[in-house]
Amino acid sequence: MPTTTTITQNTPNPSVLGETVTFSATVSGNSPSPTGTVSFFDGSTLLGSGNLATTNQITKAVFSYSSFTVGSHSITAVYNGDANYTGSTSLPVDQQVNNATTTVMGASPNPSTFGETVVLSATVSVVSPGSGTPSGGVTFNDGSTTLGTGTLNGSGFASLPINSLSVIIPDPLLLHSIRLLIHHRHLFL
Repeated sequence: MPTTTTITQNTPNPSVLGETVTFSATVSGNSPSPTGTVSFFDGSTLLGSGNLATTNQITKAVFSYSSFTVGSHSITAVYNGDANYTGSTSLPVDQQVNNATTTVMGASPNPSTFGETVVLSATVSVVSPGSGTPSGGVTFNDGSTTLGTGTLNGSGFASLPINSLSVIIPDPLLLHSIRLLIHHRHLFL
């Protein structure tokens, strides 16, 4: 007999990197209730499976996953069928996974004079529901040129004093474009 599979829950959505996301999928069929498993996929990649259980005439499987990468993920649930029912595949649902940190960057003094030491700084903090303090390093770049690396301290702060920025004359639109590359050692949830 045919079935219909529907993802009824993917929470939280959006989630942050490393956070556990719980998926529920219902499988509709006649009596008796469908049995077996539902497999959950990210595109064509199998994430795992959940066993079907029927409560109050609703047959569903629940599965939790925490190893997503940052970005958008197209999740489908596939009922594998049993002796009475054929398998079915849900429509995809989007699971958005965001970075677990935010970064605030600064430079002091700004503006500066030629040869003056400028302290570049970055503060990296964890986005809720994450917790803890990021550790690792921050690489400071001026466009495609690496200026140096600072180590995050126990407060998530890194700095880099430099005195090698060139003078930009005469076009005031040509400014130094300082960017960061963050190297985390630990993210806590």
